[in-house]
Amino acid sequence: MNTDRSLLVPSGPITWQVWPPALDGSTSQSRDCEPSQQPGKAILDTTLGMQDTLRPPSDILDLRGVPSSAKPLDRRKLLVAGLGSVGGRLFVQLSRLGVGELYGVDPDRYEPASGRTQPSQFSDAGRKKSEVCGERAAAVLPDGFVATAATSVQRVPYWLLRHVDLLIASGDNLAMLLWLGRTAMGLAKMLIEGAVDGDTWTAFCRVYDLRHPDNACPGCTLSEKDWPTITTRHGCDPRHDAPEMPSTRTLPFVCATAAQIACAEVARHFWELPPVMSGSYEIALCLLSHRLHVTRLQRNPNCRCPHERWAVRDLPDSPAKATFASVLDRLGISDRSVAFCGEQSWIRSAVCERCGQRHPVRRFGEVGEQVGICSCGGPLIATPMGVRHLISSVDVEAQRHVPLGQLGFRSGAALGLLCENKATYVFVGPPPYLTEGTRPAPGMDPNPTAKELNSP
Repeated sequence: MNTDRSLLVPSGPITWQVWPPALDGSTSQSRDCEPSQQPGKAILDTTLGMQDTLRPPSDILDLRGVPSSAKPLDRRKLLVAGLGSVGGRLFVQLSRLGVGELYGVDPDRYEPASGRTQPSQFSDAGRKKSEVCGERAAAVLPDGFVATAATSVQRVPYWLLRHVDLLIASGDNLAMLLWLGRTAMGLAKMLIEGAVDGDTWTAFCRVYDLRHPDNACPGCTLSEKDWPTITTRHGCDPRHDAPEMPSTRTLPFVCATAAQIACAEVARHFWELPPVMSGSYEIALCLLSHRLHVTRLQRNPNCRCPHERWAVRDLPDSPAKATFASVLDRLGISDRSVAFCGEQSWIRSAVCERCGQRHPVRRFGEVGEQVGICSCGGPLIATPMGVRHLISSVDVEAQRHVPLGQLGFRSGAALGLLCENKATYVFVGPPPYLTEGTRPAPGMDPNPTAKELNSP
């Protein structure tokens, strides 16, 4: 059984494309925007002077079939990982429900033939899936908030994963699903998966209630034969198939059905309707036989995923003031052999771009980033050889009283501590662009804006 508790996956910053409310329904190209340095501001430090009378009528959220006791979804927050055949349709459908904050990630682009299966047009070929889906979701509900990024979900910042109410997986590989399952389990969140079996015309929706560690997670559903192939991509586009498999496509209506079922389960959860069954379960609808199967997913005692809650603490001190020593003091830990890990990579050494010499660095950073200056005047560049996931006790002792901000640590990022086989995750400082929620305030710029956010 896997007992590794160092679950933080280091990676670099990512760019979010944000669609605040639009007055005329138009969509312009994204532009870079500097983050606000003043406390108490929302995500973007831009103003427009929007008039409330120009906003869409509030009755846009009045839908038939909504329970009378149901609360509006305009304050709900969702993240969809994978915006392909299932996720792309689901993303837009969630905006039709009136979900207030929608975040979507997908690293791929559309191809000329993607429209045969995915919700794209021929003119979308070459465009990022995240960009196209973001535009369409924002056009459906202009007074919502949509943010997308062309990256994998493993690079999404942990503060944002804590912020959303529900996680949705609709990717094409098991590695992503397992990572989301472990993260949802650690943060005590629900995870909903939309998937298909193209050969049998079967649409799947799996609901993992990971608010309870004894319930089944995605890893519980895998056999021993599945684990060696978790990185294999099984997308609906032929180029994602394994080399030995025939070039086939999944019928588009099967993918659309999976998206609709997943959307219904999201609504069921948010409107607090009785679940199909308690715990984790699978809904399978075969469009060949018109048979619907609902199966309870059982906890696998041999699951390789740790069924544990993360011990999460918030440290109000900014990285400019916080140090390794102050973090340990706040947690009441006196053991100096504690192991640290962070969302950002730990750069132990870097190479001079001019003279080629390798020098010790001992700071946070990313591969390819300049992390110092060589004695010859050349920039020191972080390389994979000098990157470490765990920060050794020697490095911690050497930088014990140096402010984390001087070591390149970003505000709002998570710092993991492993002591006596127990992991604690500390979020240092306020999250970037997030004070009282990430919904845009009235007067926000209506144009899509590229934003740099922390990433794990």
